[in-house]
Amino acid sequence: MADKKFFQELMAARRYMDAVSLGFVAGIEPDVKFGSVPDAGSGVKTDVWPNGLAQPIYLFPSDAGDSIEMFAVGTDAQNITIEGLTAAGVFQTETVALSGTGGAGGAVAIPGTWRAVDRAFNADSTELASAVTIQKVGDATRVYAFITVEDQQTSQAMFVVPAGKIVLVNNYSTAINKSGGATVTGIFAFRVRKPGEVFRTQIRYGLQRTGTSNISSDLIVPLLAGPLCQLKVSATPDAITTDISAEYSMWLIDSNLVPAALLAALS
Repeated sequence: MADKKFFQELMAARRYMDAVSLGFVAGIEPDVKFGSVPDAGSGVKTDVWPNGLAQPIYLFPSDAGDSIEMFAVGTDAQNITIEGLTAAGVFQTETVALSGTGGAGGAVAIPGTWRAVDRAFNADSTELASAVTIQKVGDATRVYAFITVEDQQTSQAMFVVPAGKIVLVNNYSTAINKSGGATVTGIFAFRVRKPGEVFRTQIRYGLQRTGTSNISSDLIVPLLAGPLCQLKVSATPDAITTDISAEYSMWLIDSNLVPAALLAALS
């Protein structure tokens, strides 16, 4: 058995942020979101997730909650775990087996109703052979999550804050790339939507580069969002089929640790 004194001495010598990242601070949970689009279109505002040009605007389930289903393009039969929130904003997770029949005809219903799908992944030891789509039941235009064969899980730079939590965004990074020595300009926006309101851009800036290597930006910016707020990153490049990506690290903080006046201002 590990010596508890060892860990106590270890943490006494480390910074508070390290202690949170290692899960040693009660009531604060670290998380990271990452998304990428390999084929963003010129002049098209694209939410950063791998569906790319197939769906420029990312769709969240409704605040009242939607019934959702999933299917694979091929005949995969793996178990898929979906993580997200109920209509009340409470964390929920379901593991459901793909039908193995492929395509929309093989759609499998996911129990419950969902306010958000924040992550989905292959829960089996065998890799998926085809992409998996999670959408509103019977409505292929409302896609809520997308699992790529390369990642075996979702890769989407968006998140919904659970009820009873606030989010502190500690770090926010983006990258844009266009091969062939082209000059690329891209406008990135970190956007937040409070319950019942519209998305508003909280951080906005532009990137430009010439050559074959990418240009990236890493912003250390504290940003707070309250319970049930939706977070996402959008990008608008000025060249077709541009690679873009975004990532941010955050802390999920229990609401009872937050001063009442601050919690009210964020809600």
